[in-house]
Amino acid sequence: MKKIILSALLLLALCFSALPSQVLAIGQITEPIKIDTALRGQEIVSKITVLNSEKKASVIGLVAEGQIADWTKFYAKEDTEFQNPITELTVPAGLYADVGVLFKIPSDTANGKYTGELSVVYNPTQESSSAETASTVAQKISRTVEITVSDQEVVSLEASVIPDKFDYAPGEPMSIRIIYDNKSNITLTPSVQVKIKQDDKTVYNVIYPYPETEPVVRSMSLYEIAPLTVPTASLSEGDFLAELTFLKGDQNILEKNFSFSVGSKGIVKGAMFTKLKDSKVLLAIIILVLAVAAVIGLARKKSDRSSTVS
Repeated sequence: MKKIILSALLLLALCFSALPSQVLAIGQITEPIKIDTALRGQEIVSKITVLNSEKKASVIGLVAEGQIADWTKFYAKEDTEFQNPITELTVPAGLYADVGVLFKIPSDTANGKYTGELSVVYNPTQESSSAETASTVAQKISRTVEITVSDQEVVSLEASVIPDKFDYAPGEPMSIRIIYDNKSNITLTPSVQVKIKQDDKTVYNVIYPYPETEPVVRSMSLYEIAPLTVPTASLSEGDFLAELTFLKGDQNILEKNFSFSVGSKGIVKGAMFTKLKDSKVLLAIIILVLAVAAVIGLARKKSDRSSTVS
């Protein structure tokens, strides 16, 4: 009887020990993808992150299901222009991989709510884990998608504006990086009006159109255009304020600004500030050393007194 019980427990232990490797072989973030006010005919960008916890590289399939299945294509992370759709990818052992997702809403789609799932699938017994093998895969993890289609246009743009420096030599051109974050339900090609002011007086005012060689900024996507080059040769030495206004046609959709200087004035200010900081640090170190020396001296005096008394 004892042998039977021990055999049964051993069998159960073996079964349970096999479960974690199956459950954890693949993974993905399962938070639902929810897109409100999608416009007909528009393309919307999203992303899924796939995990391979196997001890070897694994081929993981990518499957879209439900009402959004025909709207969905997957792309490698490096394919930022969405030219070559994929149905599976190889993920190295123990690593994550990002996959681009492009939803293209058909132009004849009626207003309403559409649902589906984005699934990652893995079949350790086959070389491929594509959609064709999805019905027989050993593992599948899905992420819910909900897209609401309407005829309401929503324009919302964020942008990171990053100048290459804040202190310029006279005549040195300024280079400004711009990274767009398009939260609209439409594609955008914003132009940028650059105003430079000194003491509230505008000394430079130019509109930079969206580069013709750049792809549009798709809905719900990030995109960095080529840096803007702003000449400073006409600027005198001193402090300035750069104001950037992002335009959709004539519509102002975002404003950003930053301060900078031309010539030695701003550089000297920065150097003085650095020296001041260094002086404060040096003073603090001196005070700390003196305090430690005082404590050590006091301790020695007490020790000498104790020795004399004894």
